[in-house]
Amino acid sequence: MQKFNTCKECYDSCLANGMFEKRASINIQRIRSLVENAQTSISQADILSKAIKEEAREWMGVYIDYYEALRIYAEALLLFEKTTIANHQCLFAYICQNHPALNLSWDLLEEIRKKRNGVHYYGEHITYDDWKRVETNVKLHISILKQELNKNLKIFEKKK
Repeated sequence: MQKFNTCKECYDSCLANGMFEKRASINIQRIRSLVENAQTSISQADILSKAIKEEAREWMGVYIDYYEALRIYAEALLLFEKTTIANHQCLFAYICQNHPALNLSWDLLEEIRKKRNGVHYYGEHITYDDWKRVETNVKLHISILKQELNKNLKIFEKKK
């Protein structure tokens, strides 16, 4: 994926390249399963963070588990719109562009996505300080997405 100066540039590129795919229906079981998986990632990260020292290399696991929870919640939310997205960058661009009321930070999402990709694709490392620098905002973003998901789940249940 190329580098973009703004969320809108990324979104427009993703749209032009067919990265947003519409589905025929809402798969509520998949949404619920994704929510459970995100919560498992958070629980796992919390257990790990309580068990390791600041100098431990395992902060990478905490960071990545929280990143995955954030990404999974975003993906689950878009399933209510019958939308799936081909990659993480386009997922975050879509949610920022189409859900401005959530006040999610494109810059934060890009920062943590790049850091996670650095680990997975380039052998980079994540430290305690790396995690602590983004922890509060990542948890806030997760909370926002989780609230929106719960709201959508309630609306979906009422329609049944």
